[in-house]
Amino acid sequence: MTRHLVFVQTNNPAGNQIMVYDRADDGTLTLAETVDTGGIGGVNEGAPNDPLGSQGSLVYDTHHHVLIGVNAGSNTVSVLGLEDGRLCLRQVLPSGGTFPVSVTVHGNLLYVLNAHEAGAITGYRITDGQFHPIENSTRSLGLTPATGPMQFANSPAQIGFTPDGQQLVITTKGNGSLIDVFTVGPQGRPSDTFTANPAGTPLPFGFIFDDYHHLAVTDAGSSTLTTYTVHHDGTITKIASQPDGQQTMCWVAHIAGNFYVVNSLSNTITGYHIDPAGTPTVFIPQITTRTNPIDLVGTRDQQFLYVQLGAAGGVDGFRVKPDGTLTQIVTITGAGGMQGIAVT
Repeated sequence: MTRHLVFVQTNNPAGNQIMVYDRADDGTLTLAETVDTGGIGGVNEGAPNDPLGSQGSLVYDTHHHVLIGVNAGSNTVSVLGLEDGRLCLRQVLPSGGTFPVSVTVHGNLLYVLNAHEAGAITGYRITDGQFHPIENSTRSLGLTPATGPMQFANSPAQIGFTPDGQQLVITTKGNGSLIDVFTVGPQGRPSDTFTANPAGTPLPFGFIFDDYHHLAVTDAGSSTLTTYTVHHDGTITKIASQPDGQQTMCWVAHIAGNFYVVNSLSNTITGYHIDPAGTPTVFIPQITTRTNPIDLVGTRDQQFLYVQLGAAGGVDGFRVKPDGTLTQIVTITGAGGMQGIAVT
């Protein structure tokens, strides 16, 4: 019988851990174990609810069957795998910069986004089950370092590959409000320079690609979902924007053709459709969560959506109905300050 797991990262500055939950057929969760990552969590100054100010701090690589998470406080990335039914630490990698907040995987490539100082990315290649640094893959984002209460609102938020793996996309909140695009060469190295595209919104945050390869980006300042076309030369073209009337839209997940965004200060989830031309429309005005929802993830069988609570701690779980509407089925309490959620 296939085992379905939900992973939650504690991001504890005293010692980062992964909480492993078994998911039952009805979507309920049972804590199976808690595993040390070999690193420590961290907190972005000025972050209201989400200590890392990012999306993608914990991902499950279905191709290599490994879990990859950031240790923001120790500038490392942990790789964990399942062995005899238990999650085990396999590697702790240097992040190539300061305060790693987001990771992305495509094929045999792993890239890490570091949010502090000038911002930086660095790459790894998996060979024989191990991640190895890609020589000359670290690139600075050239940002003006932010400190103090505005650090959160002036730092990179997410890194991700385009669907074909030929480009890397990075969002930066404030600090120019940019969507940066690197080209990825045949050796897995990013281009020496990148295209810095103004997002046209104040705080571009989380993103995802739809089935037609449109880039859908949330904005924490305007609570707007905006779609773009990413061109091969690294430039982007805006398609359309749609606000949801809530506050601090930051995270986005895709399930069965539906897109769900989290509005942290409103304690809500909004559902969107994106048509083949790339135009977003709201189809669920708002679903209420508990306090301070942050990152979210949809299950691969497209039946459930799990939302992490940042400052409050815990997880809310929802069943996804055939029409895309949500019914809450799970409430789990936990320690505040957690960030990062993934599923097998």
